[in-house]
Amino acid sequence: MKKSDLEKRISKILNEEETFTLSLILLAHMHNDEKYKNLCELIFLFDNYSGFKQFIKFYEGQTIEVPTLKELKQSLRLLELFQKVKIDKKDFNECYEDLKLNSLDLSKTYCQQELDKFTEYLQNNSAITLKQLKKLSKK
Repeated sequence: MKKSDLEKRISKILNEEETFTLSLILLAHMHNDEKYKNLCELIFLFDNYSGFKQFIKFYEGQTIEVPTLKELKQSLRLLELFQKVKIDKKDFNECYEDLKLNSLDLSKTYCQQELDKFTEYLQNNSAITLKQLKKLSKK
């Protein structure tokens, strides 16, 4: 049986998404490698099959480390602190307390260092300036 014949027979039985999902299951079992074990579940996190295919094309062969929810919360709060302190020009200590950053295990020293690093990064690597950010926040 030719490969094209096999593909035709499979496509009569399964749609493209089902075939792709089964191939991911097979991939995980063929290689018996931990890095492939959750691929099948990952496809269901996307709204559509083509979004998953784009994800694979973009990240193919790379290892991706997914942040914890706590790390994501910390990052979002630091961004909010940046907004309040660097753009809205509010008091750092007051904002630190209001945002309850201590409850996320973020010290004042660490937060100040991160704000300084992010500000420097924006100034050196970004086409957008702090003045432009201030204008955006007023809209």
